[in-house]
Amino acid sequence: MMPEIPKQELLSLILEDDSVGDLFRFIEHCTYSASSELMTDGNISPQWIVALINEEGATSKARVMIDILSAVAQASCSACSCVLEKVLQLNLTAVQESYSSQNIITEKRNISTWNAGSRQFANLVALLLSTKVVNAANGLAQDQAYTFIKTQSPVNIDEVVNKYWLEPLFVRAPDLVDAYVEAVTVGKQIILTAASNTLGLQYCQLGVDGLRGLATFPAPISLLSSDQVNQIISFLTSILLDKEQYDFIWNHVLKAFSSIIATEETFKDFGSPRTYVLDEVIPQLLKALVQSKGIQDVDANLQAISTFSASRPLVLERLLDNLGDSISFWLPETIVKSEPAGDTRKVESILRCISQDLLPLCNLEGGDQAAAPKILHSVWSSIEALPVSTLKYSEQIMAACMEVIRVAVQKCNAAVQEDVFSKALQTVADRVNICDKCNDSKAIAFSKKDICKQSIPTLFKLSSCYQKIQETWLIALLASIVIAVRPGLLYLQEKFFLKLFLDAALDKRRSPYTESAAQALASILNKWVEGKKENHLSSDLLTLEDAINFVLTSESISPVKSFMNSNGLENLDNSDGFLLSHKRLQGVQVLSWVGKALAMRGDVQVKDIAVLLLSILKSSDLELGKDPKHEGYRMNKESEEHEELTIAIATAAAEGLGIIIKESKALNKKHYATVRPLYKQRFLCSMLPLFFQALREVGNFERIWLLRGLGHLISETPHTALMSDVQLVLPLLLEALPALSKDSRDMNLVLAILLVLSSFLVDTHYGRNAAADHVANIVTRLIPLLQYQFSMTVRETVLQCLGAVVGLPYSRVYPLRMQVLKSLSAALDDPKRGVRKEAVRCHRIWMAISSK
Repeated sequence: MMPEIPKQELLSLILEDDSVGDLFRFIEHCTYSASSELMTDGNISPQWIVALINEEGATSKARVMIDILSAVAQASCSACSCVLEKVLQLNLTAVQESYSSQNIITEKRNISTWNAGSRQFANLVALLLSTKVVNAANGLAQDQAYTFIKTQSPVNIDEVVNKYWLEPLFVRAPDLVDAYVEAVTVGKQIILTAASNTLGLQYCQLGVDGLRGLATFPAPISLLSSDQVNQIISFLTSILLDKEQYDFIWNHVLKAFSSIIATEETFKDFGSPRTYVLDEVIPQLLKALVQSKGIQDVDANLQAISTFSASRPLVLERLLDNLGDSISFWLPETIVKSEPAGDTRKVESILRCISQDLLPLCNLEGGDQAAAPKILHSVWSSIEALPVSTLKYSEQIMAACMEVIRVAVQKCNAAVQEDVFSKALQTVADRVNICDKCNDSKAIAFSKKDICKQSIPTLFKLSSCYQKIQETWLIALLASIVIAVRPGLLYLQEKFFLKLFLDAALDKRRSPYTESAAQALASILNKWVEGKKENHLSSDLLTLEDAINFVLTSESISPVKSFMNSNGLENLDNSDGFLLSHKRLQGVQVLSWVGKALAMRGDVQVKDIAVLLLSILKSSDLELGKDPKHEGYRMNKESEEHEELTIAIATAAAEGLGIIIKESKALNKKHYATVRPLYKQRFLCSMLPLFFQALREVGNFERIWLLRGLGHLISETPHTALMSDVQLVLPLLLEALPALSKDSRDMNLVLAILLVLSSFLVDTHYGRNAAADHVANIVTRLIPLLQYQFSMTVRETVLQCLGAVVGLPYSRVYPLRMQVLKSLSAALDDPKRGVRKEAVRCHRIWMAISSK
């Protein structure tokens, strides 16, 4: 057994090793021993250079030495002190000065000509070594500081942690800062002169890594003065604000800032708290956002803002405050522009950033809980400032505002949600009061107290002027609040609001506004609270059953029902018929969302809505627009737009079955929706018998529409939920594949069906047992899709399915091998490389089965 070596002796053995000495001699004097691996026929090996810079260079002796030294530096305080002292004895000043040499550009043009005396190559090795060791010391310092924070009072940190072991780094820190800044400058120069992009990028990355290591030492034991930290922050900020010039290193700098912010957050309560990013970088970033003209600059600034917000709650709060003020300034001007412009795109990007990146980070229990109400106040103040006389509004900005409102309301507590809803009602009422010049009614003022005491229709006199203003976008903004509020706002359960959102959802032009109104209607029904009518003074408060009946028997929905009972698209040659057809289209969308709300609650009346959608899919109206043998063909031929509307209605009905079962941004648990367990499985089980019955009753043309509906239903159902009904579902899938492969509009459906089929083929329990009875049919359906022209993804998925077929019983697969191998020849010559690669794999699998 070998005797144990004392730690100090082991450290001396490492630092005095000949290989380590070789590395240091080369860096400082560009000399090396005869046995050094730096040399290949008198020159430095280009492969060694690549191996040194990249992590894959573990076999390089120099790289191994650098990794060993950095590991030793992070082992203990005494070891770190020794390594720092030895590494920082290098002539870093000479290295830094040589960066400015003009020879650096010419030497990088041909790396293979670098010889063992190359000063510039020695610079690169020194830069890598110093960066590795500095970051190792940083890691040890953070571990030490964090340990003392947990066990000691902040007063003792300076006395215990800031000892001798960091003294070498403290002395040379200013030189290191200058060297790392110069490395980034030189790297940029190399890239801009096209001398060597790879080498220039390595210089830049190592320089940024070094600056990050120095700037992220914990505040209690920081090595740098405030001026030195400001120098690093200012330099990195200049790169961050100029992505066009520093695109090659911009993301690396962004990661460095994330580390700096994280360190500031971790040690904010100890020593002198650092807020360099908060006080210096954030104001410059926001100023650049305001002044930016191009959309690329806006996106870059917003990406940086999102990254900073995720690193520190204090930064998130500051950014949301400033962006809220910006919204109040920009929104009233840009929202009235119907054509996209630079400012419009900027505001839209800011709103998307707030809703998708910043607001989701807010915590209801955290210190940033006030951020969401502030954003809501900014948006609604901007809406209030809009001129009533303006007729056109930017749909893109409105859609972005709706998303911000929805996410922000979801982040508020119940009391704030009520206040926000009251203010929104007041905004709508104010605009109604201004428009309703023909009425002598007094101005309407809303408060929570008024809403609880009186009926909404009594306060809100929309009856005479709603048709006059027709501000569907304003109702849609109100709907965004309703979607995200908690259950229990009883005044939403009045007939007035049901009719308000139902009428808005049936607006003649389908848009995000109509969909938002339909989702709000569905949200009200889904979150319906029973048994509290005695606490509400309004006589218009309904029960859930009454509310559902009101929607389904409403005059607004009746055009949808007439679609199923008519002998063609009657009266479509006049404006009333044209409007009727549009209402049918919007009515289908409303029914789909209402059906989803009921399905999620587990309400049995969802079956009535599903029957309505199925009836549309098998309606004779669909065939009228296509078959010349029908009497109504000539009439429909005269109006192509009406014919397109008919197809659009059927498409909406097919998609509606998918809406009922798929995940939604509007109706989900985050927005406090009622979600019964396994509601998707229950809905699927109730629908399959209806589909079978409908398929037996219709002709070929209507059958395609039913298969489309089935495709949407199955594609949104979890695959595990389909396994229990695989014996029923699989034959329908195989029938749908050839029927839907002829139209490019069904491309996504075909892909979804193939993915379901693939899940059946790889499932070792239920899926393969069911597929074993249909092997020949599966192969026959898949082979024609190898030449599917609308999507290469479909062709790849088909090949994957054919490969999975081999896992079925051998006796049924083997007779099909020649048919499959012959059909694969076309896939092997596919113009897309991904398809050819998958075809080779599939061909190999089928060849293997042939040789058994």
